[in-house]
Amino acid sequence: MNLKGATFLVAIASLSASSLADLQSDFSTTNGNPNGDWSYGTLSSIGGAFTAFTWTQTSSLGSANFDGWYAGPGSLPGAYKLLSGNIFGANGGDGFIAVGEVSLHGGQSGELAVVRYTVPAAGIFNLTGYFASGDSATPIFGRIDGYVVRNGNILWSALNTPNTETFALGGVSLNAGDTIDIVVGIGQDTYNFDSTPVNLAVTPVPEPATLAALGLGLAAVARRRKNR
Repeated sequence: MNLKGATFLVAIASLSASSLADLQSDFSTTNGNPNGDWSYGTLSSIGGAFTAFTWTQTSSLGSANFDGWYAGPGSLPGAYKLLSGNIFGANGGDGFIAVGEVSLHGGQSGELAVVRYTVPAAGIFNLTGYFASGDSATPIFGRIDGYVVRNGNILWSALNTPNTETFALGGVSLNAGDTIDIVVGIGQDTYNFDSTPVNLAVTPVPEPATLAALGLGLAAVARRRKNR
C-alpha cells in the first residue's frame, strides 16, 4: 500500500474510533441529573414519561461498593457504578460486574430503569453497547428485558434473557434533541438478581463531504512528499 492509501486509512480509523459519548466513562453522581447529555431515571412504559432520579448514595453489598442514582433512599429502580470489590451473587458466588461498569436495575413493581442520552447536534452515528448478566453466579436467576429506544420507539430489544446481549446499530440518523434510551426491565420473572451491566457508545460517522475533503488533503500531502 502506498503512503497516500496508508495515511488515509489511518485517518479514517482515527475519525471513526472517536466516541462522542460513552456511558461508563461519563457516568457521574456529582455533576447533577442531567449530567451533561446524560440523564438517569425511570419509565412506567416504553415511550412513557421519563422521571429523573433525584436520590444519590454510595452503598455496599457484600464486598461491593456502588455509587449511584435511585428512585429514593435504598429503593429501586436505580443506575449505579461499581467502584470496588465484587457483587455477592446467588448461591454464595461472585457476580459478573466489573469495577467501573455501570448497571441498571428495574423496580419491584416493574418500573423500568433508564439511562438517557440526549443528542447535542445532528449527524449520523453508530450506536454500540451491551446488556450483561451481572447479579448472579447463575445467570438464570436474573432474567431481564433490555431495550435501545430512540424518541420512544424501539430500535433493538432482547426480552426475558439471562444472557449477555450486544448491539451494534450503524448509520443511525439523529437530530439535535433526539433521545437514545438504554432501558432495563424485570423480564418475566421477579426483580431479584437483575443488576444489569450496560454500556452505550455513540460514535459519529464522518459525512461524505468530510471524507472527500480529508482525501484531497491527504493526496496533497502525498504529492508534496513525492516531489521532495
